[in-house]
Amino acid sequence: MSLCARYKQASNPKPKYYYRIGDYRPHRRFTQSKGYAVKYLHPLSMVTVVLVASVLSLACNRVGLAQVESKSESPAEGKSAVTGLEYVPPDAMLVASIRPAALLSHPAVKNLRDIVAKDEMSQRLFGMPLADISQITAIPLPADRPDARDAFGFVIHTVNPIDEQGILDVVAPSAEKKKFEGHVYYQDKPRRQLRYIYFPDNRTVIFADQEAAFQHLIHAGRSGAGSADWTKSWSAAKDAHVAIVGNPDQIKAFMDKATAGAPEGALQTIAPLWNNGTNAIVSLVLDEQLKLRGQYTCKTPADAPETEKALKAVLALATSRFENLQQQLTSNTRTPKLASTFTGLALQLLKEITIEQKGQIVRLQAKIDAQTTSQLLAQLATEVQSSRNRAQRRLSFNNIKHLGLAMHNYHSVHGHFPPPTLLGPDGKTVHSWRVALLPYLDEQELYDEYHTDEPWDSPHNKKLVKKMPSTFGHPIAKTEPGYTSYFVLTGKETAFVGKKGTSIRDIVDGTSNTILVVESKPEVPWTKPVDILYDSKKPLPKLGGYDPEGFCTGFCDGSARFLVHGTLEKTFRAWFTMDGGELISNNP
Repeated sequence: MSLCARYKQASNPKPKYYYRIGDYRPHRRFTQSKGYAVKYLHPLSMVTVVLVASVLSLACNRVGLAQVESKSESPAEGKSAVTGLEYVPPDAMLVASIRPAALLSHPAVKNLRDIVAKDEMSQRLFGMPLADISQITAIPLPADRPDARDAFGFVIHTVNPIDEQGILDVVAPSAEKKKFEGHVYYQDKPRRQLRYIYFPDNRTVIFADQEAAFQHLIHAGRSGAGSADWTKSWSAAKDAHVAIVGNPDQIKAFMDKATAGAPEGALQTIAPLWNNGTNAIVSLVLDEQLKLRGQYTCKTPADAPETEKALKAVLALATSRFENLQQQLTSNTRTPKLASTFTGLALQLLKEITIEQKGQIVRLQAKIDAQTTSQLLAQLATEVQSSRNRAQRRLSFNNIKHLGLAMHNYHSVHGHFPPPTLLGPDGKTVHSWRVALLPYLDEQELYDEYHTDEPWDSPHNKKLVKKMPSTFGHPIAKTEPGYTSYFVLTGKETAFVGKKGTSIRDIVDGTSNTILVVESKPEVPWTKPVDILYDSKKPLPKLGGYDPEGFCTGFCDGSARFLVHGTLEKTFRAWFTMDGGELISNNP
């Protein structure tokens, strides 16, 4: 039985329920999914923005997708020869590949390269910065179960030899070894997005978010889809920096299923795109201009005119849609500039596209001149930085909301929030509120592993520092794994005073006016029972440190807010206390 067939027969357990961040209402973690539908992978959003922006740089080194790295050894010597199709299943529907190191290596992208260097998204996802990655190949795959979202696999080729343990410490600190077809791989906890990891050699690592899909990549092996008919067009992108190749047979199967029941003739104009082809590819190339190229190979020369007509119809429709979208974005003052810029770029590319047919091949191409590309690059550098700051702020908000929800769940069980430190069974040893919160963060196993009758830095407990739940880690902290940036304010006037814990009824000033959790530097080991002391007779403690404008804060009502540094000192002091009786202005 093929692995694809095994997908269809996979078990279908009852969906779990989780709390939705922001409104505390349960929702299904997974939604019904059909076929190969490609879904948006949110944590990759910043990586995608930065990479696409980098493509707009000038004079980037032209390195082919199929070129072998000069430092690579033969597979027999333990290193892979990069072709871009290793471990790609022959029955995949789409393959997308991009070369980060090449795109970020040229002086023309200095501003963007600096932004990428500061961004931690790639480090958190793949355990390495983008500049160390020679190639990322992304493969959407069918879900393990009918009720699960579609899966994603990533084949990462690196510039230098891989530090396996270093990657595992960052992206899968609780990983366990497993075997499949004689290959050893790692599986981390379900809450990790890319929880399955495999190191085929010392310059390649494979990630996936679902096990059956992950095993499908391993089964494909080093030869991957290299000999499949639909990948023959890959050679047409040998000098491209970004490429997407499609498998028409799988696309046809998907479209036939997706359009079942549609009115007859509704899609007749564009149906040749999935009925007539053997392979198709679209790529972006940089030399002195930004070039978009596409090639669609038809089954026979007789199919080509019909396919050309279909492509032109899709082009006209896409151009019209982007024109409408640009008008909407322009008229909406709240639209992020980055969205407007990329929409304008896409529209300009669409208007430059020409389509021609020769024999059984239909080609499309477009160019953007150097001056326009340079202007867009300057604008994008500023807007990507702004978008990065907003994205990081949202991630910290999510962490704080998770902590707020866990605090309230703790309160529901115990009748009060956890005190800043709790005593172990010996009545002497203290441990942090972060440890006490573990069962309410879906970390009961880690909580049971922690010895509350031993100090946080005992030989046993110290081993658990690297197993820190991601909720305690700040999205842009650059410390070693296991260090937290989230604290409570302690002191006789705060919500965290004494050894019994504070009840909501004790918060006289109101839960929406009293701070629960704050982000701050410097980071400390998450199990260490230390927080930030507040004394109304002393200067305000220094909070934040990750954003020049202010810092993210959680309040006792479970909300998260961004507090600007320019806020009046008396307002901060009012927020720090739970029963001071201060009046807080609407314009703090």
